[in-house]
Amino acid sequence: MVKMLSTGELAQRFKMSKGTLCNWRTAKPKKGPRYIKRKDTGRVYYRLDDVEAYEQEQTEFIEI
Repeated sequence: MVKMLSTGELAQRFKMSKGTLCNWRTAKPKKGPRYIKRKDTGRVYYRLDDVEAYEQEQTEFIEI
């Protein structure tokens, strides 16, 4: 089963407000990890795999 995060859970993980995630979703071009918006409830969810991939893309490794 695919692990999903709610907007609130992702906001806690990223240490930012839910509003910032909402702004990212409505930005042109879109920012942040891929998301799923349920048609029946309008709620937004993020697949953990997509969140981890986004985190990896945003990580800069510096050689010492």
